[in-house]
Amino acid sequence: MRVSIIVPVYNVEQYIDECINSLLNQTFENYEIIFVDDGSRDNSGSICDVYCEKYPNICKVFHKENQGVLSARDFGVKKANGDIIVFLDSDDCLRKDALEKICCTFEKKKCDMVLFEFSNNENYNKKEINFDFINNEEVEKKHLYKQMLLISSSNAVCLKATKRSLFNTAIDYSKFYFVKHGEDLLQSLQIVTDAKKIVYIDEVLYYYRQRENSTVHSFDPNRHKSIKAVHQELEKYIDLWEVPEYHPLHYAREVRGWVDTLFLYYDGKADSEILRELAEDEYFRNAYEKMDSKELSKKNLIAAKLLYERKYKLLEFYIGVIDALRKIKMKIK
Repeated sequence: MRVSIIVPVYNVEQYIDECINSLLNQTFENYEIIFVDDGSRDNSGSICDVYCEKYPNICKVFHKENQGVLSARDFGVKKANGDIIVFLDSDDCLRKDALEKICCTFEKKKCDMVLFEFSNNENYNKKEINFDFINNEEVEKKHLYKQMLLISSSNAVCLKATKRSLFNTAIDYSKFYFVKHGEDLLQSLQIVTDAKKIVYIDEVLYYYRQRENSTVHSFDPNRHKSIKAVHQELEKYIDLWEVPEYHPLHYAREVRGWVDTLFLYYDGKADSEILRELAEDEYFRNAYEKMDSKELSKKNLIAAKLLYERKYKLLEFYIGVIDALRKIKMKIK
């Protein structure tokens, strides 16, 4: 069994050595590392070149124009030769026995996908989420679908080791290359749906580094457009899964994402044009009317109601109060 580790690379020269060394020190030896340099503007691509020269039998690097992480991962899958695909972000790391644990599970359980836990701690000693599955047992697909709707982290492709044969490389993701929020969900939808058997390992195998300047935390004025595109695709899969009772959960997640756009990017004055664009969008209005409101926090529910009712001045005041309270809490800490 051979593993292909796909590492999308973009402007991470400060962290990429640690990432690569976590792979070169694996206890499992039959693997290849595929670096996809997504148009880095720093020395990240050159660092990958050095490792490929030093380890030509293990490392490959491909330099391409910047099109985002979804494009880079898709590109890497098409270049992979291994039986198993593992994704690793270039500022993160794998536990030294991660590949051994993963491959052992594939061999023993004869499964199509292996799920595992992650930590924000480099010592791998604290789970950030709990998949709520039974260790070393098959995952009930309907349960996983529900978690994908409720817990964003459960959609991370980096927490899924997957048979390469499961990837449908004929899918054209190019229309989603603009998406910067939810691209993991987009790619997870197909492979999770098509997997016949999924097994869960109740161990932290992945170290996720939190960075303030990462894509997740960077300003994106089109965040709501990314969310809408992803949720429209998710809606198709809910129908495919034949779980219509999950639609209210899906709509609540859509509304939550819409409202988070307001709170994340408030900078002292809400943009009235953006407020109106969000409020008038028919997809949002439909989601608000059909959502399971119990899935929203009180804070988000109030903001969503004000947005839906087009009470822009009151909404702007409310967002300002929430932002002020957030800053006070940060100073206290």
